[in-house]
Amino acid sequence: MSAPILGLVLAMDGRVVITNRNHTILQVHGTDRMGVVHSMNRQVILLILLCIALFGTDMATAMQPCATFEGGLVAPAQLQVMRDAAAEGRLFQVVPGTSSAEFSVRYLFGKEFHGEMTDIAGCLTMPRSPRLHGQALLLIKANSMTANHPELLPMAQGTQFLDARNYPQMLFAGHLYQSSQPLVWHISGDLTLHGRTRPVLFNINIEVLESRLGDFPVRILLTGDSQVDRRQFNITSHHLLVSDKVDLHLSAELVAWGH
Repeated sequence: MSAPILGLVLAMDGRVVITNRNHTILQVHGTDRMGVVHSMNRQVILLILLCIALFGTDMATAMQPCATFEGGLVAPAQLQVMRDAAAEGRLFQVVPGTSSAEFSVRYLFGKEFHGEMTDIAGCLTMPRSPRLHGQALLLIKANSMTANHPELLPMAQGTQFLDARNYPQMLFAGHLYQSSQPLVWHISGDLTLHGRTRPVLFNINIEVLESRLGDFPVRILLTGDSQVDRRQFNITSHHLLVSDKVDLHLSAELVAWGH
């Protein structure tokens, strides 16, 4: 928890003063026209200001775009680029409960294990023009996984594969760009999984769900596919029974920041 406010001062003249390292932030007068201090008003004011001192900065941070990625998950400069895009209507955020990250892997000579994770947070900036790049961030919680074979779920989340206890999150950070073909998009970036970070390329389709006046829509549906080799992420268990190739699929509904 960050709390840069260092002092709450109750002055003799009835003022309540909040200070931080650099200067006085706010002064609240607690006297009436005759100069008589209302103790009850001052107690309420003190309580309110104490809450601001303890939680105000965290609340302000939580209301910023892409707040999920604070705390060192990504470089502050990258966060700032995405937040600057919000003022231009180019920033989109994943709508909770409407998106999924899925994977499929074959095992035992033709059978398929399909996992789906739905606890996802993400931000996407659309490029200003087709020649420029956008930005993409995605954070996936491994413990939100469901599977087509529930009896194999403990193994998939266990130490032999995803090891969700020690690596509860998967992070993808990349660049969105349009290919030479119209309406064909790609996201090229780094996927951090099982403690390893490796490059991944997604082929992307973007569908406009709700439009508005201007260059950018209100709501979009992003779907994408890729394939990785699990050995690159140091997941090597049961290599004779489980394929090394893992198919990835994303489906994310995103809404423009502020809508």
